[in-house]
Amino acid sequence: MHLNRKTGLALVVIVLAAGGLSACKSDSDSGGTQTGQNSHSTIPTTTAGTVGKNVLDDGVLHVWPQDVADRVFFETDKTTLKPESRELLGKWVAFLRSHPNDQLLIEGHADEHGTREYNLALGDRRATAIKEFLVSNGIQAERVKTISYGKERPAILGSNEAAYAQNRRGVGVLQ
Repeated sequence: MHLNRKTGLALVVIVLAAGGLSACKSDSDSGGTQTGQNSHSTIPTTTAGTVGKNVLDDGVLHVWPQDVADRVFFETDKTTLKPESRELLGKWVAFLRSHPNDQLLIEGHADEHGTREYNLALGDRRATAIKEFLVSNGIQAERVKTISYGKERPAILGSNEAAYAQNRRGVGVLQ
């Protein structure tokens, strides 16, 4: 079979595109997760505001209920939980009580303002504030781990208040 240059190039593009789609499919089939700090934790690669997220860890499917968001938001340079955050965290408490074998990783995040070190410390304080709320409402401290990503993993790229507001967050990842 003889292919001219244009047809051959089109065939190469199709093959490469199919390979890329195949790679994307395998990521979504595995729950869209990456290995975190150890072989038993996973970090979701979903978009901001996701509810009902699935996390596959050690062959077990962990799911937030559809009406429970996986993140709470903070004001600039603050670690204080807002009333709407406390309401959502109350749902986390209820879910964790009804699923006593599930563990929770709380990710602390910050917007791009400030130094890397400042934002890592701020993310840590945000994650800790969420953990303290959960523990004070009856969740065993051993079930809740925290990690700070500071400004290193923005939910939204951009240098405007809308992006900053989405990036000042704490995310609960079921494990």
